[in-house]
Amino acid sequence: MTVGRESSFGQPNRFYDFSYVTNEKDLVPILPGRFLGYVHPSGEKHIVAAGSWYACVGQDNTNVDCSTGAVPNILDGNTKDHAGPYDGVYIGSDYC
Repeated sequence: MTVGRESSFGQPNRFYDFSYVTNEKDLVPILPGRFLGYVHPSGEKHIVAAGSWYACVGQDNTNVDCSTGAVPNILDGNTKDHAGPYDGVYIGSDYC
């Protein structure tokens, strides 16, 4: 998966069919910010709430059910959501 400048980014989405999961108000998926000219890949599956997922269309979808729409800036994010749960699973050494 690549995060990069829009001028050089369209190629990976042409060649690879991949998905990635984002969780609720996790701010990590919106970094680096779009205000710097960066774009994030398509294929996002966003966990809106426990047991509720949304398939986001395109890159940096601003729908509130996608990470860019749910967390429009880092002040709206929650770092705890980065650890999960992802379909009931938490990630990180605190959860071992």
